[in-house]
Amino acid sequence: YALPLRWQIQGSTYILWAMGDHTYGGTERCDFNATGEGECSQGFFCPDAPPTSCYGETGEEILDSFAANYSCFTSENTVALCMLYILLFALVCKLVYALAL
Repeated sequence: YALPLRWQIQGSTYILWAMGDHTYGGTERCDFNATGEGECSQGFFCPDAPPTSCYGETGEEILDSFAANYSCFTSENTVALCMLYILLFALVCKLVYALAL
């Protein structure tokens, strides 16, 4: 909780996975099952992979799949906010260093 690694990971994964119009193979679209049961609980499925290793076709779907287990991933664009937190952290570290001299 003391280092800005969470914000670095959140911002950089959004840039790497969700920015741009990228699609990733291995998935097929299906009708969303609102009950969350069966192979189509998210609007896609992977015919050649088990459901636990099927993350999605787009970057947003992949990040949403990761977010089910890891809170630092999100499909929302929070890059500017993450950069602000990192800069504020650096500023606080500089102030602490300057006042400690």
